[in-house]
Amino acid sequence: MNPGNVTDEFTYMPYGYAKHIAHPGSSETPFQWLGGYGVYYDSVTDLHLTLHRAYSSKIKRFIHPDPLGIDGGVNVYAMANLNPLAFVDPLGLDAIFLVDSTAVFGQGHAASAVGSDATFWTYYSFGFGKSIGTHDNHDVKNYNTLKELQADNSRYDKQIRYPATSDQDLAARREGNSRFGDTYNLCAQNCDDIASDIIRAGGHEFDDAWRPMESYRKNLPDDGEPTGDQNSKSINPMK
Repeated sequence: MNPGNVTDEFTYMPYGYAKHIAHPGSSETPFQWLGGYGVYYDSVTDLHLTLHRAYSSKIKRFIHPDPLGIDGGVNVYAMANLNPLAFVDPLGLDAIFLVDSTAVFGQGHAASAVGSDATFWTYYSFGFGKSIGTHDNHDVKNYNTLKELQADNSRYDKQIRYPATSDQDLAARREGNSRFGDTYNLCAQNCDDIASDIIRAGGHEFDDAWRPMESYRKNLPDDGEPTGDQNSKSINPMK
């Protein structure tokens, strides 16, 4: 066979399945996504193995449920929000807008969380501090898992989740870490402003409505507000 001749042809389906459509040459093995973002392809089982579960490109779903349970979405086996052309989730990273709907007479308190169980989570909450005008008002904590973060911050009963790449995750953390020393101002720089800035810094569209509960409602999908505690929606395609 002459150099430069095509030896094999494959077509790749949206969920990653590689179909061998022509193989006149020497190889029966398609190009596979190997090792990227901690993913290992097992040729014996035809599964992509991540840190927490296995994925099948043939059946277009994970074969194990999301370790986050329904906090990661109603369909615990879904891949890429059932929209692989718009969403990716290489590390399971997320940026989360958190709301305590009972705070400030129902107006809410907003915070944010950035990370994944495979890396770590950082929680950001900007508030009054001991008194308005002080610089002890930016609460930043790191956690190994989302469940640990939620257990330590159980006040939050609503959330909107945004899938994130590693670069978006880093940009969101940089924004959150840059707010140390900022002064709280109810009208110009409050909890909703900082939480929204962190989400936007990660490359996600987010409409800041000044009042956390209003921001929460404005940024929900068109199908309306989900019901139940720890409400969670993964919305917005990757930028």
